[in-house]
Amino acid sequence: MDGVDDAFTAIEHHPLICQVIFDDVRRIKVKNFPYLLLYFVDEQDGERQATITACVHERSDPQTWRVES
Repeated sequence: MDGVDDAFTAIEHHPLICQVIFDDVRRIKVKNFPYLLLYFVDEQDGERQATITACVHERSDPQTWRVES
């Protein structure tokens, strides 16, 4: 759980640091585990809010979880 907590903290403090992988979705690796958190950042009135949308295995086929708008 420490790896997940660290990823949440990184997203909370620096939401734009991770690269965009498609559309507005970004990813961050969970330390010491083969998982990625997928999230997007919404900016309104000068404030940023990150929303985590999925936790996926890093070797999973992106076509199984990627839905383009």
